[in-house]
Amino acid sequence: MTGEAAGEEGDRSQASCVHSDHTFALCHLSYALLERKGHKHALPITKGFKDLLLIGNQSCPWIFDLNIRRPPPLYSTIVEVDERVTLVGYTSDPQSEEHKVLFNEDGTVKRGYRGKGWDGQGDAEGPGETVQGISGEAFRILTKPAAPHDQDGPARVSSTADAYLTPILRDYLDGLFQGFDKSLHERTHNAHAPDKKGRAPRVQIMGSDGGLVDVKGFSGLKSILSGPTGGVVGYALTSWDEERKTPIIGYSFPRLCFESVFYNLRDRLDVGGMLTDLDINTVAAGGGSCLTFRNGLFNCGPESTGADPSPACYRRGGPLTVTDANLLLGRIIPSYFPKIFGKDADESLDADMSKAAFEKLAKQINEDQHKHLGLDEIVYGCISGITVVPSRNILMAIMR
Repeated sequence: MTGEAAGEEGDRSQASCVHSDHTFALCHLSYALLERKGHKHALPITKGFKDLLLIGNQSCPWIFDLNIRRPPPLYSTIVEVDERVTLVGYTSDPQSEEHKVLFNEDGTVKRGYRGKGWDGQGDAEGPGETVQGISGEAFRILTKPAAPHDQDGPARVSSTADAYLTPILRDYLDGLFQGFDKSLHERTHNAHAPDKKGRAPRVQIMGSDGGLVDVKGFSGLKSILSGPTGGVVGYALTSWDEERKTPIIGYSFPRLCFESVFYNLRDRLDVGGMLTDLDINTVAAGGGSCLTFRNGLFNCGPESTGADPSPACYRRGGPLTVTDANLLLGRIIPSYFPKIFGKDADESLDADMSKAAFEKLAKQINEDQHKHLGLDEIVYGCISGITVVPSRNILMAIMR
């Protein structure tokens, strides 16, 4: 992004703004959401309303499914507070000791939560503010509603999603700023303070609605669909014919995998929406989706290796993934990719590591099934099974 070698910090004094559409952050957030590996947080709620998010709006999108599985909530626990918020203040929790945060000897939290999703209408200013906690200790607010509201359900869903994903996004952004001089990071987080030459730098990242969001106001909730949104906006602007209005299909190959996008304009009006975004349906497994064999079946995902350690062929000790299967099938040609893999980021893709990982999987399969399947059969079998679900999902996405 900056042009310098990894680890080097360049002078960005001439930069007035930085615009970014980073799918890397999207991958982290998507994996955290799908695999339920987001930030542990608690949701304080008025006593008697602990099931509010579980009940939701009582819609039943899977009413005809034979095996209905209710998605678990994003919060780790919910704390019922015996209080009532009014225009002049609120009552304290009479059972503060019950919710007190306890620490281990090494300083880690043994019980309780140091962060929370804030959904009330109190006097807290916003994310990052430290306020008095339930039992008197300092509590750091992770999120507040993204827009004014009078509906508790949608606001709390948004707040928990923000609290679940924003810390992961912030860790990524901190790493992103390491490629710039410290002054840009400090000025960005200091209310757009101007530099020595009087310029106020802007750092903006594409959000789920297709627009650029200032990094200070960028959150996990606003970035969930930022990756595919960038592609949709890009090829819509370059390929959409306003006169003919013919639906178009776009393709991309992020991180050595295949994605397809169907674009069409529809007249739509949402009244009272909490957050704007594009209507996007994901249809396929990514290149980092792990390939496993469990209970006599091939499995693709939902676990993903992510950017670290990456697929096995990246030479970083990662697990077997879709990328490794495509590499062994000849659909990925190592010589077409730069030598940026390995521990020192100076090697090419390693098909031998992919082969070794598949040989280990083949041994497990043959021992379980009491028959011999060749390596080619297993590799092709994995990919064949993977393409069935995306094909069905593409059809459903077009129908929607």
